[in-house]
Amino acid sequence: DVYARSANVFLSYAIVGTNGAVIVDADHYPKTETTNWRNTGKRIFLSVGGPSNQWANAFASESNRQTFISTLVSAVRTYSLDGVDLDI
Repeated sequence: DVYARSANVFLSYAIVGTNGAVIVDADHYPKTETTNWRNTGKRIFLSVGGPSNQWANAFASESNRQTFISTLVSAVRTYSLDGVDLDI
């Protein structure tokens, strides 16, 4: 779990696919935990990148950049996130 006095929770890691898409592992997304954290006033952020280090894919072309942006926004909306952390 998360330290009770923490204000923010960073979930890691979403990865960047070969077409620039931000990929969240929906099967392992901690839905119950994020609901509990949010109910105690914590803000939830999604860390993108990390050890996968696929940032070149996100910026390889205009199409990939648009895919990166649209899928990142979609993830924020889908999971009701408070923000993102780009771990470049």
